[in-house]
Amino acid sequence: MVRCETVRTRLTAIRERIEQATARSVRPAGSVRLVAIGKGQPVEALREAAALGVTDMGENYLQEARTKIPAMQGVTWHFTGHLQSNKAGEVVRLFDVIQTVDSRPLLERLDRLAERPLQALIQIRLGGETQKSGIEPDELPALLQASQGLSHIKVVGLMTLPPPVPGAEQSRHWFRQLAALGREHGLAELSMGMSDDFEVAIEEGATMVRIGTALYGERL
Repeated sequence: MVRCETVRTRLTAIRERIEQATARSVRPAGSVRLVAIGKGQPVEALREAAALGVTDMGENYLQEARTKIPAMQGVTWHFTGHLQSNKAGEVVRLFDVIQTVDSRPLLERLDRLAERPLQALIQIRLGGETQKSGIEPDELPALLQASQGLSHIKVVGLMTLPPPVPGAEQSRHWFRQLAALGREHGLAELSMGMSDDFEVAIEEGATMVRIGTALYGERL
């Protein structure tokens, strides 16, 4: 019960902050989705969030998702971790949205293995961090072109994890860059912003924010 009240209190505060940032970005209330990231959290914590109305949840690791997803109902599941191609079959079976597509071979493999309509976001690597997953912005047109003939996977937007910075405000230009890229290519969804910087991301156009620690507390 103590934990449930903690999740309730944190969720209330997060929702208020999302609403305020959405208003500052001059967009309608409810136009930003909270994707609750359960990495390192027990399924009981996720159930508490779901009981409080959280309907979008994300997982980074398949080994955790294998037990959590079958135990939950009424949730849209987002895969938000690095995706190896040999795990693609399991990912398309378990998840509804795949946020970390970063190559044409992976995109086409996901489509071949999927047996139902799924959404995908292309992960964009900003700041020249070659050690990170994702594609460079100038690679996006070719990957979007390759997605046009797919049967099951629909690319609906972009996702990014910006370079580490001392404060949220320093991430603003990265979020602004992703938003411009999305507008240029007519993509509606922008997954950007996490526990430390989601308000700035919303102000710059995020439609999904990925929040774990601010909701559940530190990982176990």
